[in-house]
Amino acid sequence: MAQSGIPVYADTTALSRLARNLRAAAPAAWRAYKISVRGAAQVALADMQSRASFSERIPQSGKVQVTAGGNVKIVFTAEDAAPIENSGKGFVRHPVHGHMDRWTSKNSHPAFAAPALEAHQDAMVAAIETAITNAVARTLGI
Repeated sequence: MAQSGIPVYADTTALSRLARNLRAAAPAAWRAYKISVRGAAQVALADMQSRASFSERIPQSGKVQVTAGGNVKIVFTAEDAAPIENSGKGFVRHPVHGHMDRWTSKNSHPAFAAPALEAHQDAMVAAIETAITNAVARTLGI
């Protein structure tokens, strides 16, 4: 299955270590962290789905995943999601009916995942920070 969107890479070594420690020390705090982070990502997913309203398949193929390392992924499994997203650029330039001397981008769709992620980036980072703080406080009994 194809995945869409622009992979946003960050050094999450410390987050993975914290997640491992939370899972071991306080499973209830880990579950609370995952629920909170998933909820924050759902807002971005809903925006992505509304921006992909030109398709019947793409919006319903989106889902939020929280990995064992505490990272959040928003994945679209529709086959045409990745080509439409075009690394966040949208508007794929392609030949007209196979004629390599005539190209167009008129029949393409704008990117949907990258603009939504950019619009919700600050809120998602704040939600993750709050979830981490709450999970650690819950683990320590503060």
